[in-house]
Amino acid sequence: LRPGADRVRVSPDRDHQPHGMMPLPKNGQGRHAMNTAPKTLVVDDSAAIVKSMVEKLNSLGITDITVAPDGMKALELFKNAILGQDPYRLVFLDLVMPVMDGHAVLKIMRTVENQIAFSCQEKITIIITTSRNSPDDMIEAIHGECNDYIIKPVDTATLQRIIAKHIAFCTNANTAAAAGDA
Repeated sequence: LRPGADRVRVSPDRDHQPHGMMPLPKNGQGRHAMNTAPKTLVVDDSAAIVKSMVEKLNSLGITDITVAPDGMKALELFKNAILGQDPYRLVFLDLVMPVMDGHAVLKIMRTVENQIAFSCQEKITIIITTSRNSPDDMIEAIHGECNDYIIKPVDTATLQRIIAKHIAFCTNANTAAAAGDA
């Protein structure tokens, strides 16, 4: 996969789940209940990281993947998808990138969502994927309303667990229950 590639389509069978892998929630079970795997945006300037992430997502049955090599391209794709009424459901966002860093991209993405008045169930799941293990970065990302923070390299089992955690998070009642568990 070359840097700057916009769209990766690997398999026409978007519901395929490899043997031994837990399927993503369907039929109203998840936060983003859907009959197909979620439309996904991967934002990272490293071709090696992008290739690895795409392979891992494909192994989980996620094949509708768009790649952005920097923050500006990510924002363009993100806004166009929302305006086209076909928003991403998952965004994996690196922090350290050329043109615009991930913290700034995250804040703008959430602003765009708020301007379009997304409901709680329609909020796009944005997961920071970074090599930075700094408490300051984590706190800034949480304040920027990321849904999760993963330290690279990301293994498939962690990726699967994180995706299932956020896709399955459905109602305000679940949000209150989860907050009470913390």
